[in-house]
Amino acid sequence: ILGHECAGEVEEVGSAVESITPGTRAAFEPASPCWKCEFCKQGRYNICPQTRFLASPPDDGAFREYLVGKEHHILPLADSVSVEVGALLGPLSVGAYAVRYSGFSITDTAIVIGAGPIGLSVLSALKAGGASRLVATEKRAYRIDFARWWGGLVYEGRIDTPDELGPKWDFFQYANYLDLGKKAAELNIPFHIYSPRKNAKVRE
Repeated sequence: ILGHECAGEVEEVGSAVESITPGTRAAFEPASPCWKCEFCKQGRYNICPQTRFLASPPDDGAFREYLVGKEHHILPLADSVSVEVGALLGPLSVGAYAVRYSGFSITDTAIVIGAGPIGLSVLSALKAGGASRLVATEKRAYRIDFARWWGGLVYEGRIDTPDELGPKWDFFQYANYLDLGKKAAELNIPFHIYSPRKNAKVRE
C-alpha cells in the first residue's frame, strides 16, 4: 500500500496515551525510528539507520481508511489548518529545511532543478525567504504551471550546456543557490556543473 504523507482525525486512543484525544485533527509522522541509536539519542531521529517508514517495505502506507501509530506519530493541527494542508506538511518541511540550512540569504538568486513536489516546496520556501529571482527547470506541463505560479522563471526540458540558454546564460551564472531535485540530479548533471557561480550553495 502506497502513501506516506497523510493527515486525518484520531478515532481511538490507548489507555496510556495522555496528550492526544479522540477527535483530534492531526498530521501523521510517517517515520518510526528505533529511539535507541546515537542519532535518536541526539534528537536526530530523521537519520536513524533503523527507521521504518510508511509505504517503505515491509510497511504498508497511508492509502487506507485507518492507520495505527504511537503517540509521537500524531501531530495536532491548528484549527486554521485543514487536513488537506496537513497532509502536505511533510514535503513543505523538506523544502523549508533545505533552504534554512543551505546558507541561503535574502536577495540571492536561486535555481531549482526539477519542479516536482519537493522542488515546488523549495521554490515556495525560497520565495518566502526573500529570493530576488527564482528559476526552475522542468519538463512536465502541470509542474511548469505550478512553478510559474510560485513566481519562478521556468526553462522547459533538459538543459545540458550554457550554449542552450544563449544570452540568458548571464543570469544563470550568477545564481547564489542551486537545489537539485532527486531525479533531476540524474538528468541534468552537465547543466549542474556549469550553473553555480563561485562560492554558490548547492543542495541535493
